Amino acid sequence: MRPKGPWHPAYIENADNGKKAMRLPSEAASDFRELFSAESMDGSGLDWESVLKPALRHRDKAAFAAMEFDSEADCFVALTRDENALNVLGQLIKDLLHNRHALEKAIHDHES
Repeated sequence: MRPKGPWHPAYIENADNGKKAMRLPSEAASDFRELFSAESMDGSGLDWESVLKPALRHRDKAAFAAMEFDSEADCFVALTRDENALNVLGQLIKDLLHNRHALEKAIHDHES
């Protein structure tokens, strides 16, 4: 079991080429299934990517530009060398998971 960090349930780990990866397991959607279902989504890592990319672009264009996305069905993954971009993304995830209305809007506004 992974210890709870500041962005829990998201976490950061080292990746290749000096990059760090922000990961958010798809299980994070379990408390929000009905919000994802309303948009014909299931809360997979790819669904989280389609929600978080436009939300991050809206919050901080520089952080968005610094990110590469490499999500899979079971986990959202964003890669970067930029610590600030990781912090912005982590705070965005935390904010959305603690504000149901904001998460509902972000899911509604997801990329198709």
